[in-house]
Amino acid sequence: RIRAIRYTADFSYRFGGKLVVEDVKSKPTRTKEYLRNKKMMRSKYGIDIQEVSGWKRMKSAARCRSRRGAA
Repeated sequence: RIRAIRYTADFSYRFGGKLVVEDVKSKPTRTKEYLRNKKMMRSKYGIDIQEVSGWKRMKSAARCRSRRGAA
């Protein structure tokens, strides 16, 4: 029996018509399994996963919220 490989990104959205996939990573969560899945997504589906640290993602989300509130 062969188990399916599943990958769920932390964030995915379209920006300028292009799919953006982001995954929040730290040293302990950047495992061999994650790196294998990242490589598979790029080779099989042409999807590049952008790794961001938790702090950068929080700052980015706060900027987006402040822009929406200002509009």
